[in-house]
Amino acid sequence: MKTIVLVELYWTGHHPTYFKTFVRVLLEAGFTVIGLCPAPEEVEIFLNASAKACSGRYFLFRYDRHELRLSPSGRAGSSIATIKRWRAAGTEIRRIAAEVGINPDTVFFSYLDSYLNKHVPGWLIDKVFPFPWSGLYFAPTDLRVQRRKFIDQTMGFDHNSVLRSSGCRGVALLDEGVAEELKKRIESKPIVTFPDFADVSSPDMKYDVASTVVDRARGRRIISLLGYLDRRKGLLTLLRVAKKSSGKDFFFVVAGKLVRESYSLEELSEIADCVDTRPENCYFGFEFIPSEASFNALVACSDIIHIAYERFYFSSNMLSKAAFFNKHVIASDGSCIADRVRKYKLGKVIREKDVDDYITAVDEIVLNLNDPEYDNGCNFEAYSRDHSADKLADSFRKLLG
Repeated sequence: MKTIVLVELYWTGHHPTYFKTFVRVLLEAGFTVIGLCPAPEEVEIFLNASAKACSGRYFLFRYDRHELRLSPSGRAGSSIATIKRWRAAGTEIRRIAAEVGINPDTVFFSYLDSYLNKHVPGWLIDKVFPFPWSGLYFAPTDLRVQRRKFIDQTMGFDHNSVLRSSGCRGVALLDEGVAEELKKRIESKPIVTFPDFADVSSPDMKYDVASTVVDRARGRRIISLLGYLDRRKGLLTLLRVAKKSSGKDFFFVVAGKLVRESYSLEELSEIADCVDTRPENCYFGFEFIPSEASFNALVACSDIIHIAYERFYFSSNMLSKAAFFNKHVIASDGSCIADRVRKYKLGKVIREKDVDDYITAVDEIVLNLNDPEYDNGCNFEAYSRDHSADKLADSFRKLLG
């Protein structure tokens, strides 16, 4: 029976959902799991409810290292930070292996991106991290953005240098559209596409924010931007759309933690000015959404989900939530999300940050929603099936053996 060490540095957004599900799926597939994360007690509660039969085959440890989550600017600072993450993980795994008396067969980084650096060569990772490893690469931007790839190659940078480490046993991707390109770059190592699943637990329709949204919408179609609201989520575009849509039967919802440090002072001022005017067609709730059931209540009461992100070229499990609850989406062109929206006919794709294009897309979706005879061929069910956590076990077997 193989022993897998799962490592997770972060505990916001999708990170808790992915980590918990990875642990459960690996246990059910017969692996022994050692889990390192910032909130092991949450994982314990989750496993007690979903994987009782696996008790005794997992060990959970707190790995809450704020200093390792920092991202210094500059080539030297970022390179040193990356090496520190690898060295710290190796040190902690050696300590835990000695404590539990089990030598791990491989290490899986739930968010591999934080361990990659285009200035750090693979041979150096071999020096500081003595275990076989793989991980889930969330945001392979250079594989989607040709201009960035050209600039980096011209300057001699290689985003995939760490993946050439002899310890790397393979890479998991969420973006199936770049798998072949990554195969060409690192050769001979398995590249496996993982489903981009989401927590689709039953909505808590007693959640006060959901009730307020429905009451204030007064029958208007609800367009929602939900979750971790950093700059790339397209909040400014949505605010401009809301302002220009005054008088239409649309109601805009913004709910989740505002990541203020990701915006410029001018952008924060624009957000504040909009909120302060208290537009009648908007609801703003810049607080952390307390649970997945609360989050899903907001999805369930929406008609359209905003996924019109900016410079966001990769996958998002927000699309999985929308599809599960049969909600149309609006997405920005040139991304993995846009490819899937077109393939499964899940909504509309617009030019990034184009307010007029956005309004036209909403008009078209609402027109279709208002016509009970209209069949736009949306394949929500197929998308939910293809990106179900049920497919994870097969993906892990392909990657880990």
